[in-house]
Amino acid sequence: MEKVTEEETVILNGDTYFAVNLNELVAAHKVQPDAKLTIALKPMKNFDRYGTVTTDSSGRVLKFNEKQPCKEGLINGGVYVLAKDERIFDGLPKKFSFETVVMQKVCGKTGCLF
Repeated sequence: MEKVTEEETVILNGDTYFAVNLNELVAAHKVQPDAKLTIALKPMKNFDRYGTVTTDSSGRVLKFNEKQPCKEGLINGGVYVLAKDERIFDGLPKKFSFETVVMQKVCGKTGCLF
């Protein structure tokens, strides 16, 4: 994060492709006061290989659910806008899982938006 020159950065997973309008995602992130992380969620039907994401009516992430057969639900698309805040990575080892470590840390404290 010390190399990021803007107030936020876009992070993409390298193992999947999810078409997202990055300009709209960044704009949605910027209008939220004190947003640390904005997540692009993808609606899916009839799947069992992804965990789902539970949100409230305002779009805040409430919970990341384990993989299970689902008729429909929102999944994490692996596309994020992260605020420039080096403290997010405080205390983390050099190698870590963004989804299980950083997202849980940020969403657990402040909530995330999609």
